[in-house]
Amino acid sequence: MERIEITNAIYALKSDFKGCKYVEEPTNESQYEAIEWVIGLDSINSCVYGTRPSDVPDWTTTKSKFDTMVSELSMSNLRAQRNVLLAETDWSQGADVPSTIKAKYNTYRQQLRDLPANSSPVWNNDTGTLSNVTWPTKPS
Repeated sequence: MERIEITNAIYALKSDFKGCKYVEEPTNESQYEAIEWVIGLDSINSCVYGTRPSDVPDWTTTKSKFDTMVSELSMSNLRAQRNVLLAETDWSQGADVPSTIKAKYNTYRQQLRDLPANSSPVWNNDTGTLSNVTWPTKPS
């Protein structure tokens, strides 16, 4: 599963992102501000590092964008998992399927289609898992 990092939010906020020295992903403003950012190149094209340039988003902006991206990832993963379950039951809609079976699957498939409107999924960025979703029970 995908993991989103603060760097993804910086990239999304700034198209000409210059980068920084590799550090552990910052989890607060002081860690973020302690990052050594690429501020230019020297005469042999090696990176020159310094404090956060003024055109690089601050922690509040970056964290807000990061949180938005994680939230969008939650719903995106919900829809992807839901679409797999719908595809697995496409057979139930065939003309040769008995109406009693078709009716059971129609209800199940509608519940799957309604999940995005009726759920508040939570993406755990550390484990790459989705929670806080009540999946309907597949007919037997």
